[in-house]
Amino acid sequence: MEENIQQRIKEKYHGRNEIETFAWAFVLLWAGLVFLADNLGYLSRWKLFLPGLPEGFQFLSAWPIVLIGAGAIFLISALLSVILPGKKHHITGLFIMAAVGLGLGLGQIYSWSLIGPFILIAIGLSFLLRGVFNR
Repeated sequence: MEENIQQRIKEKYHGRNEIETFAWAFVLLWAGLVFLADNLGYLSRWKLFLPGLPEGFQFLSAWPIVLIGAGAIFLISALLSVILPGKKHHITGLFIMAAVGLGLGLGQIYSWSLIGPFILIAIGLSFLLRGVFNR
C-alpha cells in the first residue's frame, strides 16, 4: 500500500519542469531583494531617466521593478524551456507570465497603447517558437 502511494507521487512529479521551479525561486529572490532595497532607501536614490517619464516622476516604486524583473525571469525560463530538449511542457504559461509581468511593470512607465501590441507580438512569437522547436 505504502509503495503504491510512493509510486503515484513519483509519477505525478516526475514530469515537473525544473526550469519553471527555478524561475519561481528566482522571482521570489528578486522580489525580496527589491523590497529590501526599497526598505533600506536604495531605490529612492536610484534616479531613472526614461523618455516616457514626466519631469517630477523620475523614481520608480518597488512594484514595477519587481514585475519587470519577474517578467524577464519568466521570459528567460520560457526561452530555455524551448531551447533545451525534454523541457517543452508549460512553456505557453511561462510566456504568458512573462508578458503579464513585463506588461504590468512597464505599464507604470509607458502607455498601454505601446505595451499591448508588444504583448500580442510576444505571445504570437511563443506559439511560433513552440511550433518550430516541437518537431
